Amino acid sequence: MKAEETLRYIFFSDRENMSLLDNKFIMYHAIYMTNPPVLKVVYPLGKTPTELGIQLTKLFLALRCPSYIEKLKNVLDLSGSFIYPVAVGIEYQNLIIRRIKVYMRGILLSSHILCGFLDKIGFSTLSTTIKSIFKYILRGNDLLPKDSYVISFDLYSPEQIDLPIKVDIALPSLDYSDAEANKVILQLLDRLKLDYYPYQIMYNCLCEEEFSKNSLNYHTFVGIGLKPDTHPRVSVYMKPHFSSLRFKG
Repeated sequence: MKAEETLRYIFFSDRENMSLLDNKFIMYHAIYMTNPPVLKVVYPLGKTPTELGIQLTKLFLALRCPSYIEKLKNVLDLSGSFIYPVAVGIEYQNLIIRRIKVYMRGILLSSHILCGFLDKIGFSTLSTTIKSIFKYILRGNDLLPKDSYVISFDLYSPEQIDLPIKVDIALPSLDYSDAEANKVILQLLDRLKLDYYPYQIMYNCLCEEEFSKNSLNYHTFVGIGLKPDTHPRVSVYMKPHFSSLRFKG
């Protein structure tokens, strides 16, 4: 069975599954124009633990990587009840699975709890970084509201099974205005010694004062990419309103 057929069978063989889709995660296809092209498909999961377990187990067995079942179970056991899977993304090239990403939504998480969780799954060297991130993003408010962030775990193709799990954390910019968010993000990038130039270019294109008078909030999420023993990666998710979008040469 080809990869696309496998995925459709797993997630859409039962019409009742359609009622289980989480509106917060719309199914989509993304094609990266490499040679050969890479196709990424994201499928929402069921809402109950039983539905999640059945779907993920079927998926990992169909993709011939049963070891992921135990790996993901260990992650969920360590996290307790503060995260739960909501969607799964499959990236493949020439019908060969390259990467599996499980998206999880978090509930009422503090930086202290998150650091403890990351310690357990092998990210202990990043605790100080995480605390710095929370300090800048949340301005001292350590507790996040319910459903306020997303964690995703990258699992790799079976031939790359020994690679460490990669974790991405997406934190909202909360109630910051664009100007406030810009200041906070620049401080964060400086603290982490990361290049802020690409972000500043985007900010200047989207959020100049003349375009921000209508109080549109362009800053949506701040994403933090983590891998053990490597420098974190910061991604700023912007939601431009194209009626006021202008690029300067």
